[in-house]
Amino acid sequence: MNSTQSPAKVLVKAFLLLSLVAFAPSVRNQAKRPPRWDRESLIATAREIMKTARYCALITLDSNGRPQARTMDPFPPEENMVVWLGTNPNSRKVAEILHNEHVTLYYFVSEDQAYVAISGRARIIHDAKAKARYWKDE
Repeated sequence: MNSTQSPAKVLVKAFLLLSLVAFAPSVRNQAKRPPRWDRESLIATAREIMKTARYCALITLDSNGRPQARTMDPFPPEENMVVWLGTNPNSRKVAEILHNEHVTLYYFVSEDQAYVAISGRARIIHDAKAKARYWKDE
């Protein structure tokens, strides 16, 4: 508290701030709300953005809990929204996933100003058949 302000002034300022906060929801509700989407529409829209975007960002957490993002070249999402990514098993991202499997994939399509972020659990797959199916030469 500022030594030049009386406790009464501070209390009045706090009351005014609290009063303004109380009115905030009614002011926010005056703005037009976007339409509510059902689950199927959201997933279909997310899938379309994911298919259109050439790359995505894979976001993992490092050993200090800081997010680390890197550009990846994903396969299109499967029916159940599983996304396959190929990478070097000795990479830092694999080590981070082994330490914490929670990841986020972020897709952005600049032409449409559209994006989607999906979160889930990553698994490291060492299966030779999967590698042959989900590998890109580039």
